[in-house]
Amino acid sequence: MLENKWFRAGLIGFVIFVIAFVQIRQALEIERFSNITLTAGFNTEFRLIGLTRSKSDFDKKFELFRSTIADLNQHFDRYAAYEGVNSLYTVNQMAGIVPVKVDPRVIELLKISKEMYDLSDGIFDVTAGAIFEIWHGYREIAKGNGGIGPTPDLELLAEAAQCIGWDLIEIDEVNSTIFITKSCASLDLGGIAKGYAADKASQAIIEAGLTRALISAGLSSINLLGLKEENKPWNIGVANGVENIEMPFNVAISTSGIDQQNYFDEQGTFYHHLINPKTQLPTNQFRNVVVVSEDATLGDTLSTILFLKTLEEGQTFLARLQETFPDQFFGALWVFEEDSRPSESILETKQGVQKLQNEFGQVTTINVWYGLSDNLKQYAASYK
Repeated sequence: MLENKWFRAGLIGFVIFVIAFVQIRQALEIERFSNITLTAGFNTEFRLIGLTRSKSDFDKKFELFRSTIADLNQHFDRYAAYEGVNSLYTVNQMAGIVPVKVDPRVIELLKISKEMYDLSDGIFDVTAGAIFEIWHGYREIAKGNGGIGPTPDLELLAEAAQCIGWDLIEIDEVNSTIFITKSCASLDLGGIAKGYAADKASQAIIEAGLTRALISAGLSSINLLGLKEENKPWNIGVANGVENIEMPFNVAISTSGIDQQNYFDEQGTFYHHLINPKTQLPTNQFRNVVVVSEDATLGDTLSTILFLKTLEEGQTFLARLQETFPDQFFGALWVFEEDSRPSESILETKQGVQKLQNEFGQVTTINVWYGLSDNLKQYAASYK
């Protein structure tokens, strides 16, 4: 009996040793792999950096990542039709004519958008497609004219404002249909769909076994999963490098700013793509707003909302949101031009430097001021 006892104890000890050895060996065998897709959709570059044991395993996960984004792009694209798919383009084309049957994920995202509309007092509004389409046209003209575009037609924008509102959108969840009741109205999910796609792609690779990864969707959204090499948190430069954020848990980092999709008119007035649906014009209070949250769907909407609100309104909104969802994390960073630094009584700020790169790879630097919400400071390099 005593011999059997010692034998069992030895066997258990050996098994524990083998398991520990295998785990250590697997950890040592993990490598970093990376790939980019320029064609999956949403008019942006999607990158996946993953820590796994082989390139072949990473390649399988990357294909799942790419195909998930490409599939969602077909449903949320407002500029193109796809065979066998009723995209957002189809919904908008059928405005005032007939309800359109759509994928349930489109309805899911519309419901989230309506919730964010209500929480933001209407400043995040995906029903403002008629206004956003005018501004999209202006930016396209500027692209073909050396960055010089039209001065906004205020009467045209005011007319488009009569074609927005959730009262014009009928959602039938039972039949999975959307009906826009007014022919001049349209939906634009550009401020939320890319983050939603990043979240769904993250979910897909996690379920497939890739739990340590970084996903970036262009310059505006980053999803951080697990820990990087040596079990250290991912360290990310945000707002063109003005601050480094190190997060020890899964988060999404979303940025709204003036450095992309912008132009000047012939009088030298600067316009960017972040349009306040209530004024029909861009809001010029910040250079960038960065939001750190637990998913990119919310993060993308929140960075837009905080960009369009004043600093004081944004701080109040963020506090109210944290009270409404106490189990979730919401942090923010605001970046200001040198001449628009807020009072220290409103927000503690630091001076920083942003590095901007143009389409030719030339890098310029500018001096800015930035401030963080209190709950984000513990994860920011300059506050440690």
